Amino acid sequence: NSQFKSVKNPTNLINHGNWMGPAEAPLRGFSWRSGTQRDTTGIIFWSDVFLYDKPNGEKFAILIADSQGLFDTETSNADNTKIFSLVTLMTSITLLNLQGVIQEDHLQYLQFATEFARFSANTAHQNEKPFQNFIFLIRDWHNPDEYDFGFNGGQQYLDEVLKIKTEHPADIKSVREYLKLSFNDLACALLPYPGKAVASNSTYDGRWSSMDEDFMHELKDLIPNLFVSENLMVKKINGFEITGATANDYFQQYLKLFQSSSVIQPQSIY
Repeated sequence: NSQFKSVKNPTNLINHGNWMGPAEAPLRGFSWRSGTQRDTTGIIFWSDVFLYDKPNGEKFAILIADSQGLFDTETSNADNTKIFSLVTLMTSITLLNLQGVIQEDHLQYLQFATEFARFSANTAHQNEKPFQNFIFLIRDWHNPDEYDFGFNGGQQYLDEVLKIKTEHPADIKSVREYLKLSFNDLACALLPYPGKAVASNSTYDGRWSSMDEDFMHELKDLIPNLFVSENLMVKKINGFEITGATANDYFQQYLKLFQSSSVIQPQSIY
């Protein structure tokens, strides 16, 4: 079990093996609520930074962010695309939470990010893909007899979704080709339905004692998998690892660029 230090309290070591806390404790963290109305607006970074020293001497500073969903009905398509693009540009691991299945319009939204790969293919870093890891998190998966819950079944499902077939029209082939060119790794995890006490109760406060046992089992596998030391990776931009100081510079430039133009072109980013 890896141990993380909190910048706010460096003497406090956080053991991710105990990340769930008491069964009856309400969920604390990013603001959230159940229901049809959105809760998260824009991109929110957690107010603490977590430090981890790898056994080989490498030192990581881990930032965690939450963003509004892709299909936000209160935000314009242009701003939705900007927010998603910023998240992808600023993170080394991006996790997209979807319900039920991966639909073609989900992949079409990702097309914007893959446009950067098309431009960067002509840069000096031809061996570097522009983005790092992307994970589709599919909740309410109802076909475990076809693809099992978790990362293994999810990877089999994703491979099938991204398979290019001869009968596919050109635009569907293009999306799949450029997704594979854009990300170092594409993964998928399948989660079951969390139970009526969670999904159909507007007063649910996040306590895990109310979750269905199958959902709890998969959640216990999923979350620690994201934070094991071998899965922690330094953020790279254009093939170069960045530090805290350079990350701040890049993020400030990104924000200025996205605020200054209604339409962002891949050439502008690079």
